[in-house]
Amino acid sequence: MMNGFRPTGKPAGKPARDPGGDEWIHTSMLPPGGLCAQAQLDLYDMIWMELDAAGNSRPDQMLRGAAKRLCAQCPMLMPCLARSLLRPVTHGILGGMTYKERQYAMRVVIVHDVLPGRKAADITQPYRLLLDWLDAHPEIHSIVRNRRRNERARKTGNGEPLGRPRRLTRLKPGERDPPDTSDEQAQPDTSAKK
Repeated sequence: MMNGFRPTGKPAGKPARDPGGDEWIHTSMLPPGGLCAQAQLDLYDMIWMELDAAGNSRPDQMLRGAAKRLCAQCPMLMPCLARSLLRPVTHGILGGMTYKERQYAMRVVIVHDVLPGRKAADITQPYRLLLDWLDAHPEIHSIVRNRRRNERARKTGNGEPLGRPRRLTRLKPGERDPPDTSDEQAQPDTSAKK
């Protein structure tokens, strides 16, 4: 029976995860089988971690976009996002999101009461709960992307009130432009009397 909601189960063509294959979450940020794990370490640092050769954080919009596009094609997108939400990293692209986007995604997870209330020392059980929820909600990336876009629009003034309206001058029939009421026309012309 359809109740207006789309099914949120796992897609039929997606293979089941190996339940014993989650050991990497304790030891590495790089998911095995992920596209980032196949890159050389300096390339990984430059594209996904946004670090320069000296190890300083240098965000680059073009590289950030490339990292997000690669993440979108990665088979380990959701496992990487789940791990990065449980073990926050304050820079770089992880799970296809920036740090601020991951913060908002975590707020969505908290609102939906996905994780147990207490912070667990072992993240295996929370990781599996979160990963199951993320697999059932692949729209999390578009939700976060739209939220960030709206946030930026508010900061730049797009969508905000434009301010006080200017005083409008009523046009006479047949006039195209309002009469100029600047100070130059208000003062009498004294050069013609000489």
